[in-house]
Amino acid sequence: MCILAYFLGSIPFGLIYGWIFKKKDIRKQGSGNIGATNAFRLGGSRLALLTLLSDMAKGMLAINVAESFGVLSGDMYYVALMVIVGHIFPVWLHFKGGKGIAVAFSTIFMLVPFCAINLVVIWAAVFWQYRVSSLASIIASAAFVVLALIYDVWFPFALLVSGVLLYAHRENIQSLIQGKEAPIA
Repeated sequence: MCILAYFLGSIPFGLIYGWIFKKKDIRKQGSGNIGATNAFRLGGSRLALLTLLSDMAKGMLAINVAESFGVLSGDMYYVALMVIVGHIFPVWLHFKGGKGIAVAFSTIFMLVPFCAINLVVIWAAVFWQYRVSSLASIIASAAFVVLALIYDVWFPFALLVSGVLLYAHRENIQSLIQGKEAPIA
């Protein structure tokens, strides 16, 4: 199930939709990322929403398929981690994928809904205040470790997910420190 989750996570919907709807390689636009924020920069809110929903569907589908095959609830954390890793490090794109926020949110939502809802509230509050998607994502990723303690999420999973999400945002962190991270208008 973990291998299936990895390959499901590695489907680059932002790249596919960029080719289909804009006839452009999303990796050569904006930040070069294949996720919803860069899809917004490439094609506006419709392309971003389609990318966001498709990336979220990957996480939900991975958990649903694992459940249908009888994967135990504690083992779902491994499936969730692998779909996130597949999105961030897809073999098809030389391990250069998205930042993993939408996929991580959807898997967390499937496993611990109230924790995920709190993460969305944190993300939205930071984004509303600063209009910087990466800042909102970084803060929500770090907050997941704290919320994991409150919502009884398996702590190694929370550490690994937060760690891989923060690693995926390492360039954004550097840009934020340097004051170069652009807000979304």
